[in-house]
Amino acid sequence: MEEVNCNDNWRNSSYWEEFQVNNPEKATEVIALGIDPDTLSDKDVKEVIFAIEIEAKKLNCSISDLKKRFLKMANFPGVYKLSLLSTYTKRSDSESAEYNIQKENTINSLYTKWLLELITQEEKERQAWDKPITQENPTTLLMKFALEGEDEILHLQKLHIYHNCYPRDPFSTTFLWNVEKNFDTIIEKGLQPIMANPSLKNDKVKFNLAIDMQLDLIADSIKNMENLNNVIETYNKQYISFYVELDLALKRAREKNKL
Repeated sequence: MEEVNCNDNWRNSSYWEEFQVNNPEKATEVIALGIDPDTLSDKDVKEVIFAIEIEAKKLNCSISDLKKRFLKMANFPGVYKLSLLSTYTKRSDSESAEYNIQKENTINSLYTKWLLELITQEEKERQAWDKPITQENPTTLLMKFALEGEDEILHLQKLHIYHNCYPRDPFSTTFLWNVEKNFDTIIEKGLQPIMANPSLKNDKVKFNLAIDMQLDLIADSIKNMENLNNVIETYNKQYISFYVELDLALKRAREKNKL
């Protein structure tokens, strides 16, 4: 007798076909959520459906209503959507541990997927990539954010805000304004010895070189401040990059003071 090859696709079809026969309406609703059981292993299909059914029961709604409820809840400006990414990531970890299922099969992982779809759609509608806030490219920004910690979700949030022009909430806007003002004040004070030297201004090349050298010293001093980690953590809470804002402040100073 020929041996049957029990590969993943065969096992997927077996479980999924059985579920479709026993729960035709639920099966249709599962597919409507954007899930393709044929691409998942047998174990993953079971875990995904388990997580979905648990959530529907908790919310006292049908499976198909899960996405409708989510879209209604997530109908607010982009920056708030970004703040939910870390929330769903943490919830996914907890859900995975509580029910002993893979993190990618949790309902919160599905919420994260829908959230990223909303963010992507919003970017396309706003054509955000055509209007970057800074001239920095994504790779450079990622490198700078990497200096601020290992939180990939936080990096993603800040990348979207900086490079995709997401609006900030009022508090974050005020916080950023104060950040810019503080950097400008520190840099301006650090440049005073150069600006107070009239002989340097008679030689454009020497003056501009002195400005560049002094700005480098100021930047090093700021980056080596004693409470740097606390400052960065405060910035991160508002999705503001310490290193990007410092670079922008240095750029403003060069444009303002160089001859």
